[in-house]
This record gives sequence, C-alpha cells and structure tokens, in this order.
Amino acid sequence: MNVPDRLQKQMPVPLYYQLSEQLRERIESGALAAGDRIPSVQELSALYDISPMTAQKAVAELVRRGLVEVRRGIGTFVAPPKVTFGLQTLSSFSEDVLSHGMAPHGQLLTQALELPPERVAARLEQAPNEPAVHIARLRYYDDIPAAIEESYLSAHLCPGLEDEDVVSQSLYTLLESRYRLKLDHATQTVEAVRATAYEAHLLHIPVQSPVALLRGVTYLVDGRPIEVFKAAYRGDRFRFELQTVRLRREG
Repeated sequence: MNVPDRLQKQMPVPLYYQLSEQLRERIESGALAAGDRIPSVQELSALYDISPMTAQKAVAELVRRGLVEVRRGIGTFVAPPKVTFGLQTLSSFSEDVLSHGMAPHGQLLTQALELPPERVAARLEQAPNEPAVHIARLRYYDDIPAAIEESYLSAHLCPGLEDEDVVSQSLYTLLESRYRLKLDHATQTVEAVRATAYEAHLLHIPVQSPVALLRGVTYLVDGRPIEVFKAAYRGDRFRFELQTVRLRREG
C-alpha cells in the first residue's frame, strides 16, 4: 500500500470515518483490487498514527459496506465488486447471473405440492383449499451462496412442476418451454432488512447482516398470476438498479 494521505485530526469528522473513506476511494478507483489484502489493524494504526481501536472501527465500517471481507487467521481482503441486477426487466436469477459471465447453481431446500398460506392463495387468486407448488432454493454464483428464493406457483397452470428439475435450470425458462406459459411482468417491492439466523446460516454471513428482501407476484400476458415469490439477497454481494422517468406535466 502506498504512503497514505494524512488524516485531518483537527476536523470534526471522526478519524475512523476519514480512514474508511480513504480506503473506500482506493478500492473504488482500483488502486486496491478485489482480492488484495489491506493492512492489518496494527499496520493501519502505525501508518496513520491512530489508535488500534480507531483503525478497527474503520475496517468494521468497510466490512459493513461489503467492501472488504475478513478471512479468519489470514487477514482482511478487498471483496469482489457487487453484482448489479436491473429491475426493469423480468428475468430469473440464473439469467441475471449468466448475463454477468458467472456460473449459477443452486441447492434445493423445498419442492412440494402443498396448501399455501391464505395470503399467498389470495395473491394467486385461487381458493384456500387449492394446492400450489412450493419451491425454495439456495442460489449460488461462482460457488458463493448469494440468495434464498422461495416461490409458490399455481399448480393447475404447471402440473407436475413439483417433480421437475428446478436446480440446474432457470425456473422461468422451464415455465416457458415445458408449460408454454407466457410470462409478462411482475410487481415487486425491495426493502433492506437484517438476516435472520436461518438466512445467515445458509448465506454464510453473520446474523443481522444486511440483506435485500424482494417480494412480489409474477403475471402471465393474460393477467393471471402464476407465482408469488420472496427472495433474500446478500447485501454485501448485490445491488439493484432502477430507471426512473420524470412525468411531464403541461402548464
């Protein structure tokens, strides 16, 4: 690491934040690349003439932002850049990951024909006693556990889906090719939440780590709902991009 810029100790901005910002700028500029080791807390303390506690707080801030990752017994390294998914088009996890030149795969958690919760049945516009196909998968890209996806799908629109291979192929591609369903759009929400113990265990992240929670309904071209879904994405690995348009008003 090159000779660092001095921290401005007379400024009201906390020293740990100044240091974390300097390191962030080096990471985002490419001066520190993915996989590079950053100095240890003791080394940062000596380089910047600050206390180890201040240096540790700066590193913790970078970890919180997903810019670096701590490998126990080895050191702290610059994390891979976050994968950006656009929300303008209807696409599957597999399709999105492949578009970034990475290899998607998954682990099946649940695949069964069962009665959905009442709120799910209502969103699927089906009777409470009508079964749905429940699918839950842990999704990976390049061997990194990245997201937990859970879906309920209308069983009468895709009979036998509970027995199909939904791990090695895109679910949306399967619906379109095997069942000749024409997917059209989805309504969804995105919110920042903290990982539950279950999610943290599957995603290999600390409990209470930030995750992006997507919830929504997928519709066919004729307006019928086909899927109610929920997905938890690691906040340190993903970000989502939206395009907005300002409405023009006359007068």
